Amino acid sequence: MNKYETITLEHLLWINIVQTRHVMNRLWERKMKDTHLTTEKFAIIHELLCLGGESTPHNLAKRIVFEPHSISAMLSRMEKDGLITKTKDLKKKHMVRIKLTQKAIELFPEALNTSLEIFTDLMKGVPREEKIRLTESLTHIRNKALTISPKKDKKLTPFKYT
Repeated sequence: MNKYETITLEHLLWINIVQTRHVMNRLWERKMKDTHLTTEKFAIIHELLCLGGESTPHNLAKRIVFEPHSISAMLSRMEKDGLITKTKDLKKKHMVRIKLTQKAIELFPEALNTSLEIFTDLMKGVPREEKIRLTESLTHIRNKALTISPKKDKKLTPFKYT
């Protein structure tokens, strides 16, 4: 065993988080290949649904972990894919409003079911109490990372679980 194979618990946790996200994202991409819906696009559609189907890019950027410039680029791709429409705000001409299209609204339930299938299968055998502890721990880590982040104005959606 070389000296790089012994690491801190925090480093191992980071490696596990990154590797898990990568594997889960690959599973998602394979399952959603035909729809061309990435996890990022799914997250934006989900957040827009939480906001009633429309918002501004600025408001969306405050409620999601992606950076504003990343959201802007994703929204442009989503508009090309026919998932959202962008319109100038009639009251504030410099402001853009984004709205989900019927295509996005129809794709979402299929994507949600697919993600639930993936995650339910991955979490099979993990006791509910452990899932709750993991959720709470990851939420704590994410929130701590956000306080250290240069962009501290995030107001993430306070999701609840069943």
